[in-house]
Amino acid sequence: TVTAVRTDEAPILDGMVTEPQWQKAPAILDFTQFDPNEGALPTEQTSVRILYDDRTLYVGVICYDSKPDQIVRQLTRRDRSSEAERFTVQIDSYHDHQTAFVFSTNVSGVQSDGVLSQDGAVYDITPDMVWSVKTATYLDGWSAEFEIPFNALRFANREGRELEWGVNFRRYISRKHETNE
Repeated sequence: TVTAVRTDEAPILDGMVTEPQWQKAPAILDFTQFDPNEGALPTEQTSVRILYDDRTLYVGVICYDSKPDQIVRQLTRRDRSSEAERFTVQIDSYHDHQTAFVFSTNVSGVQSDGVLSQDGAVYDITPDMVWSVKTATYLDGWSAEFEIPFNALRFANREGRELEWGVNFRRYISRKHETNE
């Protein structure tokens, strides 16, 4: 279970997860390998935090890397796949376990988005939702800040009640062909 933390001040969208607001949200660290060794511990650490305000969901991620000079970078057009390190946020805002809005970036800041449906069997990249992301590189890895307006998502508005959504995070480490969730 992950709880997003409300913030009164939006973080500066610069790719660096350093503003004090981020420290209010608990770090999500418990990733496991999906591929190549399903269930194994990841070979690199990933830290994710979630904030929100009245209009926007913010996701901050730090992708630590023991060999940052070997991070695979590649520039492509939006929604084009590449063999670069990337991080993906999947949001099941209906909490139906069948549909998810997908927001992804690679280390170079190239955006990709779409909608997973039919229990993940269909991936549609045509929506081109309006959202922002910035990335930054460090001596020990890279980071990204996602700014996803609520109007880019569809969900049942339950006035005054807590919303329950499904969320999944996925990191792909290109040089290792490793996927962690």
